[in-house]
Amino acid sequence: HRVSYRPVRRHRLKMSTSPTPTPGSSTQSRVEPIQNLQFIQCGMGIDTHGQDVTKAAYKAIRDAIGKNAIPSSAHIPGGPDGMRIHVKLGVPKQYQDRIDIEAVLEAIPYGKKTAEVVDGGLVTRSGILLDRFEDKNDDMIMVCAAVEVGF
Repeated sequence: HRVSYRPVRRHRLKMSTSPTPTPGSSTQSRVEPIQNLQFIQCGMGIDTHGQDVTKAAYKAIRDAIGKNAIPSSAHIPGGPDGMRIHVKLGVPKQYQDRIDIEAVLEAIPYGKKTAEVVDGGLVTRSGILLDRFEDKNDDMIMVCAAVEVGF
């Protein structure tokens, strides 16, 4: 029994880096999918205190890319800066309007970067409120990241 693989082409949504939208407006627009997808890296980030979803998302991206080297990036047209990098972030719905996409994408050192936010991640309790971390409640926020790399 032989398994055959073929690339899947999907439409991507890019999160705008504009200010928080007014109710009923959208922060998403169409982005062309990466045509020559090389690999996908996955990671998870947690903000245990302070309820900072941007910090959790940044950590998720660093977890995804932090244990890899991409020597083939020298062969991509334009080198590392010519790479297309698309990040899909699974973020708890109640925290999606608080994420700073520009700050999150700073976790990636080079390339043409886009991002999308989808329902996902997890909110659980930390079990303690700590004033020094500016806790508003005892929510601990987890974000999952899939970082697609190609050209």
